[in-house]
Amino acid sequence: MGTKYLFKCPRCNYQAKVSGGKDRGMFITVRTMICNSCTELVDVIIGAHRQEGKIDDSGLLKLLGRCPLCKGSDVEKWEKPQPCPKCEREMQNKGIVCDWD
Repeated sequence: MGTKYLFKCPRCNYQAKVSGGKDRGMFITVRTMICNSCTELVDVIIGAHRQEGKIDDSGLLKLLGRCPLCKGSDVEKWEKPQPCPKCEREMQNKGIVCDWD
């Protein structure tokens, strides 16, 4: 099970609900990345796995390595000190938003 957190920029108030790094659910692995095309902080699918039985992962494969918002592939790892994609100031983790599978 994965976890999403609320990250907020203290300078420009930009916020995003993302995992904050590499995370894994039952069927996918994501990594939080900055999309350089739409300048958003997003969780990008970097892997898909199967549980018992077969799942249709054709839709997942189309999103592999792509921004879930604009579908662009110009994404880069969001690493410490975790800059805001809008103003580049360090974002703050405000806590857990939800768990996901």
